[in-house]
Amino acid sequence: MKDPYALRYEYIIRRAYNIGRTMEQGAEADIYDGLAGRSHHKEEQYEYGVRASQISVYIGNAIRKVLIDKTDILSIEQKEKLEECLSDLYSPDINIINKVIDITDEIFNSISLFPK
Repeated sequence: MKDPYALRYEYIIRRAYNIGRTMEQGAEADIYDGLAGRSHHKEEQYEYGVRASQISVYIGNAIRKVLIDKTDILSIEQKEKLEECLSDLYSPDINIINKVIDITDEIFNSISLFPK
């Protein structure tokens, strides 16, 4: 069973770029899938760090794209929240990533930004 955040992650990327499911721009739930189960064993810590960083970059790029492309329909508060999310992503871990997904997903829904 997929982590529900995996699909939400994928949809954030797809919404920002108006694309279908693809590895381009990281619009693939499998990139996120399994992140939650990593970092508990020493041999998996490296993979966790790589994956968390990769996901953070993809989400950050999607947020930046929306901040540029949708600046006219985002409220000041929404822009500030998205900017804060970008700052949070500089220290990625599963809890921060999930928090950013929650906030970003809510904002993207509120401006009717839906995946292709």
